[in-house]
Amino acid sequence: MGIIDKENVWLKMLDDRNISVHLYDKEASREIFERIKRIYVREFKRALRKVQM
Repeated sequence: MGIIDKENVWLKMLDDRNISVHLYDKEASREIFERIKRIYVREFKRALRKVQM
């Protein structure tokens, strides 16, 4: 039982984090924000549930 099921999502999350540190493009920032709301929050919650078991 691994904590992380979708490695590709977590790798994309890291990429987005690295990109956003020096990002000044409003549209790209919105795209990352939407991925956070739509995908990353769900993955963090899934990992948290596994850790709490």
